Amino acid sequence: MGFLNTLRAEHLPGEGRWRLLSPLVYITRKGDQIIIPAGYVTDLYTTPRWLWSVFPRDGDGLRAPVLHDYLVTNGPPKYPRAAADRIFREALEELGRGWLPRWTMWAGVRVGGWF
Repeated sequence: MGFLNTLRAEHLPGEGRWRLLSPLVYITRKGDQIIIPAGYVTDLYTTPRWLWSVFPRDGDGLRAPVLHDYLVTNGPPKYPRAAADRIFREALEELGRGWLPRWTMWAGVRVGGWF
């Protein structure tokens, strides 16, 4: 199914963080509904500036990183880190990301989770 709506967020000045203005809803392939509430604060995703042309930090593609942030920081207990990372990769595919960017971003969150 994928995302049911678009990302609406406002930048928090001076913090490099964003606040959701409305809930973001994702339906997993297993049929689970994940609702990220309005007011949730995220950094979108941490990517070195030199990779922004490959992994832009704007547009609807940001929904997958916000979903991942939420699952890792506030998600239901049934989504341990490995499940959150898998759902992130699934969401990237639902958003039409190609194989290489999808797997590169997934590998980045898997490795980043160890630090």
